[in-house]
Amino acid sequence: MKIVSIIQARMSSSRLPGKVMADISGHPMIWHVLQRVQAINRLDGIVLAIPETPADDCLAEVAQEWGIGCVRGSEYDVLQRYYRAAEWAKADAIVRVTADCPLFDPGIANRALMQYLATDVDYVCAGAGMIGATDLGFPRGTDVEIFSFRVLDQVWRNAKTLYDHEHVTPYIYQSGQFTIGTVKPIGWERWPELRLCVDTEDDLRMVREIYTKLYREGAKPFTLQAIVSLLKRHPEIITNAGQKE
Repeated sequence: MKIVSIIQARMSSSRLPGKVMADISGHPMIWHVLQRVQAINRLDGIVLAIPETPADDCLAEVAQEWGIGCVRGSEYDVLQRYYRAAEWAKADAIVRVTADCPLFDPGIANRALMQYLATDVDYVCAGAGMIGATDLGFPRGTDVEIFSFRVLDQVWRNAKTLYDHEHVTPYIYQSGQFTIGTVKPIGWERWPELRLCVDTEDDLRMVREIYTKLYREGAKPFTLQAIVSLLKRHPEIITNAGQKE
């Protein structure tokens, strides 16, 4: 089985344009996401799925610098772009993360992947952004999804709505056609009200502060446990970002 992580990224965010290249502790956000993806076990490849627009040429340069795959497609039909990347990579199983989540925990991704490989389900997810917002209890921004190319192919052939094409996977967990597995948070991982993704300037300031306190050049990616411990000790980081403790 060839397991490939496909990271969707683009420069044209409506709320925070260029965020995936925003500086965090001396590196672009996408650099930190790639660092974390590389820490996922059993991956056979990483591919950036980016738009064909000139504004996204900088992301293609990042992929070239890292020696990873880069597939380009529609800016707004993300499902098309994603399908094209999976087909190009000849992926059997896909680990999906997004480029605006520079705090996702590779350890949680590993748990999701182990569960996917050990069961017969079509789709496994961990995080708050899937299957009903905060139902799983993880903070927003720790999201990871795993599914087969066979499932993605069915979605590509059958999904018709603009929403499905913009968000890639809702058809999987809303259509009732697929079996679903979930990774549940344990202890300190449960904090569904917390946002760790980057959609706004406040989000970016909070992530930068977390990295300032926890990131060490050359070290392994710090964990969700370390993030939660930090924020429990320093709740002002959350309130300064406009979130409730």
